[in-house]
Amino acid sequence: MRQIFVDLEMNALDERYTYEKNITPYEIIEIGAVMLGRRNKVEDTFKIYVKPQYNDKIGTWYTKITGITTEMVQDADPFEVAFQKFYEWCESCGERYRIWAWSKNDYHQMLFEILLKRLELSEGQKRMMTHWDDFQEWYMHLLREKRPVALSRALGYAKLPFEGSEHDALDDAFNTAMLYVHTRSENNRRQIVELYNREREKKLREAERQTNKPAE
Repeated sequence: MRQIFVDLEMNALDERYTYEKNITPYEIIEIGAVMLGRRNKVEDTFKIYVKPQYNDKIGTWYTKITGITTEMVQDADPFEVAFQKFYEWCESCGERYRIWAWSKNDYHQMLFEILLKRLELSEGQKRMMTHWDDFQEWYMHLLREKRPVALSRALGYAKLPFEGSEHDALDDAFNTAMLYVHTRSENNRRQIVELYNREREKKLREAERQTNKPAE
């Protein structure tokens, strides 16, 4: 079975689309994915920009964090075409696959945008949408942590550097995949938990010192 790691970058809908914003306030503007083959080696990658339908411009804040400008998506494929290309890429492995994302947000965005754009999914596309898993949730379970953990922090506990740029869809997907590979080792998982627990205990001691600090 192949393991596919996906990340999405998004842009806000224009304020005038009040009804559409009730379905989702965002549109996908980039899809990035990494496919792991046998022995968890990177077998292929996927990256595509997506032209938004409900905003003529990429917001300044979204450009700042993603590096994606209006000009970069002007001639990009619309969502329905980009979604089909992503599906075909996933199917190209020729065998069963599982899709992982960091949190459930990307999966929900895909579902909401399918609804927003009124896409009629094929049976194969429906099957693809049932094979998504939340790797952030898996990692939180490993740490016995109830609060969401940022990908950069999760990599830090594993002593893995962040490769590339944060909020680049392909780079985020790649780093999630590398963290997955790292955590296939029981020894690595134990070291992650030990480092996390040490840091948590250090923060608790510091908080206790601040609480017991005498008033001046």
